[in-house]
Amino acid sequence: MNKYDVIQLSFPAYTMGKACKYCDKPIADHEHASRIFCPKIVLPDGSIQNCKDDYWAETRKNESDIYKIIALYQKKVSTILGYVYELNLPEITYETLDSMGIYLNRCLYSSAEADDMMSFFFVDFSITIHSKTNTIKIIKYDQELLKQELY
Repeated sequence: MNKYDVIQLSFPAYTMGKACKYCDKPIADHEHASRIFCPKIVLPDGSIQNCKDDYWAETRKNESDIYKIIALYQKKVSTILGYVYELNLPEITYETLDSMGIYLNRCLYSSAEADDMMSFFFVDFSITIHSKTNTIKIIKYDQELLKQELY
């Protein structure tokens, strides 16, 4: 052995203080400098322990929770509007909508039309309000027509 030979350590060194971003286990110094997660480990039962995937799955879940809440609300409103539409009420008021939990500001989108009309669009229905007469109409979408417009 000369003075230029590299000595291989039989155990990893942990002097740099690097740790996994997910589980806080120490990462050995000989690992690549950009490693921030533990390496994948296949357990004896065949399952895979992967800190990187677990970390990002948890992060993305938190980001997508708001979209799940919006989708649940739209589904609920669609069910309620279907019920109200089937009743064929002669007059629908703002109080009726509020009592059923339908909030016009939580529609998918809205548009102002001519003759002082506002339309609020939900998943299967739209609500049209004529501001001069304060009449509210619930209009059901024609599903076949929607499919033709989308494709």
